[in-house]
Amino acid sequence: MKCPICLSNSNFKLIQEPNYNLFNYHLNYTMYGCGSCDTAFAHPFKSAQSDFYDYTVPDWRWEFGEFINDFNHIDEHTKILEIGCNRGNFLEQIKHKNRKNLYGLDFNQEAIAKARSKGFNCYATTLESFQQQNPGLKFDIICFFHVLEHLDQPEDFFNMLFGMLTKEGKIVFSVPNPNRIMLACGRDSWDYPPNHLTRFSLPGIKQLLNRLNFTPVSIKAEPKDLTFLSFLSFSVYYFLHKIGIKWPYDTESNISKLKKIMFKLPLFICLSPLSAIKYYKSRYKSGLALYIVCEKKIVI
Repeated sequence: MKCPICLSNSNFKLIQEPNYNLFNYHLNYTMYGCGSCDTAFAHPFKSAQSDFYDYTVPDWRWEFGEFINDFNHIDEHTKILEIGCNRGNFLEQIKHKNRKNLYGLDFNQEAIAKARSKGFNCYATTLESFQQQNPGLKFDIICFFHVLEHLDQPEDFFNMLFGMLTKEGKIVFSVPNPNRIMLACGRDSWDYPPNHLTRFSLPGIKQLLNRLNFTPVSIKAEPKDLTFLSFLSFSVYYFLHKIGIKWPYDTESNISKLKKIMFKLPLFICLSPLSAIKYYKSRYKSGLALYIVCEKKIVI
């Protein structure tokens, strides 16, 4: 076994052994922490099948705004590829005069159909297949938001990106922020394998990029995204989830909304002091995402 990010083969610590059902998948993974780059990774390091990712993504992410600010100079000749484009929400936000130069890839065929209906060149295929079918196609910018943590072959992924970029091309991506304030409440089920195979650290990201011939141009952390009330709400949710009570958040339950509120209200009151202390201690933590812009190294 070796760390998939820095390739260290020793100095691992056991973090946890998830063994539960998520979206009808039985999970039997072990999570290890790498002492060399502070990354946490799943063992076995194997992602789910493509049908696992047939879900929709948010219409807007903080990273979209950062991209628009950073690349407000793009013109109709700029070729952009988004990996994990879903319904084309990000592509639709770009101030681009020629949608035929906007490409996207995703596993979700229904989402891809919606993206194509908007005039984008989007395909329900893998990056490897797309590259093989379009060997001469080069991009000025390749984006992937909250994708890298799902991949079980990050090295091969970056090597393909390197070959698909123009000489001065850039990659723009985001990963979950290891310093996000939400972790002070608890860790949600989406942050476990096979959904997330990797929990990146900032040193780990820098080591991975350097090893695979990319240089970070900009790294930004999303500003703190939780108020005290939202922090308290998440604290109650994680507490109930931890002790196995899920029905207060089950949207398909026959139990009325009023009864759910009345059940949760005493917990809000009881957990308020502890949540206030945790929120204050976490006041310097930031939001959900890390946003990274990179350029290719000059390989001699």
